[in-house]
Amino acid sequence: PGVIGVSEIYDPSTGYIYATNFMSNVIYAINPNTDKVVKVMPTLCFPEFLAYKDGYLYVTSFSQRLAEENPCNYKILWNDSFYNTFDVLFNTKYCLLYVTNEYCNIYVVNATTGSTVSSITVPGETKFLVCNPQTGYVYVIDNDSHSISVINGTKVVATINSKYEITSMAIINGYLYAGEVIAKGESCPHIAIINLNNNKVVGNITLSKYPTYIAYSDGLLYVTGIESQLPPFNSTLYLFNTTNNEMVASVNVLSLIH
Repeated sequence: PGVIGVSEIYDPSTGYIYATNFMSNVIYAINPNTDKVVKVMPTLCFPEFLAYKDGYLYVTSFSQRLAEENPCNYKILWNDSFYNTFDVLFNTKYCLLYVTNEYCNIYVVNATTGSTVSSITVPGETKFLVCNPQTGYVYVIDNDSHSISVINGTKVVATINSKYEITSMAIINGYLYAGEVIAKGESCPHIAIINLNNNKVVGNITLSKYPTYIAYSDGLLYVTGIESQLPPFNSTLYLFNTTNNEMVASVNVLSLIH
């Protein structure tokens, strides 16, 4: 009750889901088989987004910090200052962390030491990150420019342009699913399906609400959508079949965002 969660991530070594609690400065370890919290870990003040690597967690905070934490003994191995941190992602191909800062920069960070390897500039305010596990390419939403920057290592190698505001992303079976909402003041919520071989849109899934999060499991696409960016969110959870992009089910809930 009263929990404000920002991010969650799965730990394949334990089977737990880790979730941040922004207001209580803790990370919960949740057993998905029982839906029970099995431990509560102290962490940075105002924790936001999580990444995972070989049994260790990386957490960003609203207090402009990035830390590596051992969930077994709750020890923080390193804790460094980064300006206005937001999302964080671990790239297994390059063994590097990528951190957005809500401006036009992405920090590339050594996951072992926390030291900055590079800072990448993109056209717009940076938000969410996803990684293509096959290529190691990192995709970042450039919020102001209505585009997605494609990063290989420490360099931007391509830009995917859109006329819509982009709110969310997921990579599924070689395709980038991008949640898009508004173009020139006109609301048009949908999921654009982009072929990553040529960065071209090959399909669209129409929605009735703004998409805020996209996930995939066992042939099903899960999308959360909200009517407004202000509470009450009047949210809907959509389920789609990725074979034909047809809706399987939708569930209305009060305030589901992520």
